[in-house]
Amino acid sequence: MKSLCIILVAVCVLMLAMGSSARADEITFYLNQPECTGGCGAGTAPPLISNSAAVEIIVDLISSTSATVEFLAPGSSKVDTPAYINVNDGGVVGNVGATVSILGGVTRSDPGQAEDHFGNMNTWTGAVQAPTVTFTLTANNGFSWTDAADVLMPTTGYGAAYSQGFEAVTAGQDAGYFRPVPEPASIVLFGSGLLGLAGFVRRRFSKW
Repeated sequence: MKSLCIILVAVCVLMLAMGSSARADEITFYLNQPECTGGCGAGTAPPLISNSAAVEIIVDLISSTSATVEFLAPGSSKVDTPAYINVNDGGVVGNVGATVSILGGVTRSDPGQAEDHFGNMNTWTGAVQAPTVTFTLTANNGFSWTDAADVLMPTTGYGAAYSQGFEAVTAGQDAGYFRPVPEPASIVLFGSGLLGLAGFVRRRFSKW
């Protein structure tokens, strides 16, 4: 009985750890930041639009040298292309190859295409609209990514209205970036509870 309880607790802890590591290979964020107008000075960025009305970005790390970046239009709308992303290529164009799921091809350069107040993006598509636009990225020359959050990176040269760079933008001038989310407190408490339960079981049955 004692061994069974300890095994069950260990399995729960292992499943929790595995679930956390699996999520690390995919990230999601939204293009919910409209472009500023007028002077675009510090502190004048317009309010965010709701996630339900924004283009969703899904970055999936397939392997250390293969990744996809998917633009999903909200509802029945289409992504307002060209679509732009700022790929982490170590600053060398040849380190990453890119294809795209819509007509018009992919253009890559460093430092890249200046997207008004959102900064310099180094990879972008043609101007053919579609409900879904997917970039397929392949790392070359020994270059690789450590996790999904490493595939894209913040831009430089963004406007004074914003306090950070952006990782993706559409021609509709709505941009977004990935902000790491702290581990939910409930998960931490759950893990602590499992460890506490393991200690309790050990003490309980050691008396038998």
